Amino acid sequence: MIVVDDGSTDETRCILTKLQATHPHRDRLSVLHLDEQLPQGWAGKPHALHRGTKQARGEWLLFTDADTWHMPNALRSSITQALAEQSDMFTLYSTQELPSFWERTLMPMALLSISMLYPPKLVNNPNSKVAIANGQYILIRHKVYTDLGGYARTELKGTLVDDLDLAYTVKNNGYKLCLMDGNGLVHVRMYQSFGETWRGWRKNAYVGNRGGWPLILLQLLGLLTFFVLPFLLPLNANLRRRRNTKRGVSMREANIAAVIELTPLLAYRFWINRRMNVPWYYAITHPLAAAVFGGILAQSMWRVVTGKGVDWRGRQYYTTHKGS
Repeated sequence: MIVVDDGSTDETRCILTKLQATHPHRDRLSVLHLDEQLPQGWAGKPHALHRGTKQARGEWLLFTDADTWHMPNALRSSITQALAEQSDMFTLYSTQELPSFWERTLMPMALLSISMLYPPKLVNNPNSKVAIANGQYILIRHKVYTDLGGYARTELKGTLVDDLDLAYTVKNNGYKLCLMDGNGLVHVRMYQSFGETWRGWRKNAYVGNRGGWPLILLQLLGLLTFFVLPFLLPLNANLRRRRNTKRGVSMREANIAAVIELTPLLAYRFWINRRMNVPWYYAITHPLAAAVFGGILAQSMWRVVTGKGVDWRGRQYYTTHKGS
């Protein structure tokens, strides 16, 4: 195991020092501290992964985040599945730990958005150019990574969506990409507050989006039209009725329209909630989640197109790069 500590400001260094001194398998743990300034042209995580792979000797490389925890059979299961699928790059969706209100409200919407932009069937279809990976758990053949130039490759070294762009590079060069559900194998709690969630998704929302700004504008319109307004139809009709106006639809018509629009949407949200172990009644927070993600997406796009850049982990990046 090679742990790359990229200028951490929390207790990471102390924890690693203790593990190196006391863990029964400490001879298998290598720690690399990156205290120097980030080289020109590099983004933080690609550089850290690049430095870590320099020490790797295995046939497969596993990229994973420090805030994940893995079941004992996760790696063996993943390697077995990757070999069975004849994959060159194998990635898992993690089980999300969501104890707080905002996590339970926002993360199902995030999963819904990702699955719509990057449908797993297309990701796993060699004839489709759609590609994505989950940076929390990526297995890649060492030879494939090396042959492609790894994260030192020009279009990868400065990317802010390292997992997505690596997946696209692998697939675009004719290698086989496989995306699977790792529910129960790998767990993660991505963010612990509303502010962390906003900043975390703001980093990826624009640069990791398919189709450029025209599609993003359509997404913003769609969030309002399909995920917010249907919930407001009965309220709007009731307000108009109280004002004794003849304009607009009746209360009954508004309720029927709302039911027609909301039934499939809420059914899908119930399914996502169940999959993510979120109580079913959080489905009523769907318009709130849509409004928040609309704000995140709009601000993410605005910061990039106006040159304000992307701030993340104490670093500022200026990029117009778009995910494919």
